[in-house]
Amino acid sequence: FFLHCFSVMGSSSSKPSEEDTEYLLRETPLKKREIYALYRRFKHLDRDKMDVISTDAFLSLPELSMNPLIMRVIRVFDDNNDDEVSFVQFAETLSVFSRDADPEKKMEFLFKVFDMDNDGYVTQHDIEQVLKMMIGPQVISPQDLDRIAAETIRESDKNGDGKITLDEFYDAMSHVDWEHKFSVQL
Repeated sequence: FFLHCFSVMGSSSSKPSEEDTEYLLRETPLKKREIYALYRRFKHLDRDKMDVISTDAFLSLPELSMNPLIMRVIRVFDDNNDDEVSFVQFAETLSVFSRDADPEKKMEFLFKVFDMDNDGYVTQHDIEQVLKMMIGPQVISPQDLDRIAAETIRESDKNGDGKITLDEFYDAMSHVDWEHKFSVQL
């Protein structure tokens, strides 16, 4: 669903600071041209020219606003919970979707999307919340939702503590072609 987020809009020739560029080259799989393209897209979204993107800016994109998980993804982007995303946060997070991204980083991001309360575990309640976002509360009965989430925990929780760790999540996802579906051309 992020495919359109990477398209370059406008003809702005502005570039990120050399410091940000060097940091992103060192810490992400992004190439310089990808960083510049993401920066142009970021500047297009930064309508207030405050060097941050608000939740409203994300929601203004038709290709993202229709995604049921967009608010959750925005919360993962906004790692300091200030309802604003800086360019470095934007680029670091989007770099996870790069075909060259480390599969473990991709899995960590996906895990964070499911870890609704950010406690480092995916619980039955977390799964129920994500399912409600994805399919809507009217589509599935509360009993079926509870049953699906409980079964997911039962199948994935190897140590029986009622919650899924990142390692257990990784094991549960090992039979799914998630990595291919979680990559886009930047």
